[in-house]
Amino acid sequence: VAQLSHLVDRLFLLSRLDLGRVVFHCVPLGVHAYLGAWAAERRAAWESKGHVLRYEAAEAAQGCRASLDAAELSRVLENLESNSLKYGGDAAGKVSALLSLQAVPGGVRIVWRDHGRGVSPDDLPHLFESFYRADKSRGEQPGHGLGMAIAARIVTGMGGRIWAEQATGGGLAVCMEFPVLPPEEGGAQTAAGEAAQAAADKRADGGAKSGGAAPAARQISKGEERQDEEHPDHRGQ
Repeated sequence: VAQLSHLVDRLFLLSRLDLGRVVFHCVPLGVHAYLGAWAAERRAAWESKGHVLRYEAAEAAQGCRASLDAAELSRVLENLESNSLKYGGDAAGKVSALLSLQAVPGGVRIVWRDHGRGVSPDDLPHLFESFYRADKSRGEQPGHGLGMAIAARIVTGMGGRIWAEQATGGGLAVCMEFPVLPPEEGGAQTAAGEAAQAAADKRADGGAKSGGAAPAARQISKGEERQDEEHPDHRGQ
């Protein structure tokens, strides 16, 4: 029953995203400070299970700001995190992931990379399709093939683009790019830290979930009720 309810909830969210009925509260965000705070919050949970989560930012990207919804960006990262924890492990089951920030012409690129089994070239173009699972063996893992589709719609809803590629040396890299805002003197990093804390508070309000942070809340347009969504996901699940 719980699994069916979760499927219905995710289908409902996907439908709202497709219809443009989810309101994105985008504000100027210091991306480097936000990602650093997010990774720091998650790192202890990873290390407690013997996994490794790292964050790196290119010097040229550290002062970049983008117009983003912090809670929705957190949802995307949590989907990618869950995906790697399910499918990004080595032969011993240990997972190593790298979250990185790069500056690109006119924008910033966020990359989530793991060092697991990756995805075949034939599967890459379909990874963000609803109900798509990269191979039959993944049927052994719980999920419905919606998490990556939801993540992609959130990214595009915030004015970005998302794609996946095979990581050098093995594994999967999911890349997101967002337009960069003009530089602003002072305040950007503080605002990013506050946004990261706000996103964490929203997840806490939804109740802690075993093995991960609670999902971020979302406000729906036209007076519809706020609804929290859980964020389990798998690669092309």
